[in-house]
Amino acid sequence: MLQEHSRLFQRMMFAGDFVLTIVAWILAYLIRFELLVPPEWVPFERYLYLLPWVLIVASLVFWSTGLYAADRAQRISSLVFAVAKAVAVELLVVAASLSFYRALSFSRLMLILFGVLTPTLMILYRLAIYSYVRRARRQGKFVRRVLIVGAGTVGRRLQQALEQFPWMGLVVVGFADDEKQGPDILSGVADVARIVDESHDTDEPVDDVFIALSLSAADHIANLIEDLSSRLVHVCMVPDLFQFDVLNSRVTHLAGLPVIHVIDEAPIQMGRFWKRAVDIAFSAVVLTLSSPLLLVLATAVK
Repeated sequence: MLQEHSRLFQRMMFAGDFVLTIVAWILAYLIRFELLVPPEWVPFERYLYLLPWVLIVASLVFWSTGLYAADRAQRISSLVFAVAKAVAVELLVVAASLSFYRALSFSRLMLILFGVLTPTLMILYRLAIYSYVRRARRQGKFVRRVLIVGAGTVGRRLQQALEQFPWMGLVVVGFADDEKQGPDILSGVADVARIVDESHDTDEPVDDVFIALSLSAADHIANLIEDLSSRLVHVCMVPDLFQFDVLNSRVTHLAGLPVIHVIDEAPIQMGRFWKRAVDIAFSAVVLTLSSPLLLVLATAVK
């Protein structure tokens, strides 16, 4: 669900970063060789020839570092850190790879300027988008109202998850439950269709219904789906599996059918092991690629 709502957001961010990388590269050249007094002027065509490689490296690094992950949009601090980390890795890989390009004496100052301009433009771009979306949602735009059927453990966790990612625009209007009581309980399960119909007669209609009932309520779920099938509403299932002693559960797909792995035979620690292995392999590759640059820096210091 999170991935579906963030797909357009990710594409927008990637396209913007792609363009901003080009802009930052051009601005870095203009500042270094046009505004500042260079020891030796270099035509722009020579740096323009390297731009495709810079874009390829930037695209691969930005995706591999998780810059476009859904949780990057939660806080400004995490956003700035993610952008800074991605650009730092990009600069390291670009500098290490360009050290093998003997035909061009690359300007270190231009690379530094590029490293400052790129994250600055990317962060400003994100802040502008977030500000526009936040302002629009205060006006009721780009908002989808959610009714959760089932106020148990899963229903409450679903509410917290939606509140954790406000940029998705999914706003919980309340719950429908036969057993729970509270100010946010709008009706019983049997009255969900009525709540949906009444909301569509107002300016704040219910757009999504999340069914978070236990598997023991299969009859209620079947009746609810049948009632909502004739309504203009998006219905999603979030099965309550907390009644079982689940271990390392996950969801996969088989020929288009969702398969819930209630107990996974793979040990829980295997996920951490593979993540650590990937981190070590990535660090080894980065160090190998950056070794020529480090050698040059060490020689220059001496």
